[in-house]
Amino acid sequence: ADHSIAQALRLLRDGLQKPVISPHADYSAMTLLPELGSFRKLAQLLCMAQYVHFADGRNEAAIDDLRVGLAFGYRVQLDSLLSGMIGLAIDAKAMEQFASHLDQLSDSQCLQL
Repeated sequence: ADHSIAQALRLLRDGLQKPVISPHADYSAMTLLPELGSFRKLAQLLCMAQYVHFADGRNEAAIDDLRVGLAFGYRVQLDSLLSGMIGLAIDAKAMEQFASHLDQLSDSQCLQL
């Protein structure tokens, strides 16, 4: 219900629809990646949204949250070794949250996965 949280999720979904261009064109081992902390927080937000959707019985929305989480993790992985590890952690969080609710899915939703 929080407007800023809803806006963050909307911006994340909109951003994933755009092509990804790394802002680190001159990447070196010394390049700082300050956005990765915020990316982890967005992943936690997606997991909370997924949890709430399952709690409300909105399984389709939870499946969509999983898709967004995995797409986000994949996009984060594409930049550097460090971002690759963060991207894998984002994927793991999304799947771990989802896996704890598999018993709530219908047969058709399992096939959809």
